[in-house]
Amino acid sequence: MEGGFPKPTIVTGIELGALSILGWKPFAGSTVQIYPGFVALLGNLLIATVVTIVLRQVRVFNGTDETNPPDYDEDESSPQLKPVVSG
Repeated sequence: MEGGFPKPTIVTGIELGALSILGWKPFAGSTVQIYPGFVALLGNLLIATVVTIVLRQVRVFNGTDETNPPDYDEDESSPQLKPVVSG
């Protein structure tokens, strides 16, 4: 730590050839680099899509929105609510 501040972490790309999905290396031998966050985003989107399809096929109830218009103004009279400073 220099001057009391930690060194920043520099995120570099990972080689697609090093990417392993449960031991399966679909891009073995590739030297193309990709941002790790992009790989995580693709994984999250894939999981969300698969889970959504499965839950819809099983016909799981979505639930209902029980929000009423007065609920949006619930905090207006709260003593914990602080005024927003405009400027």
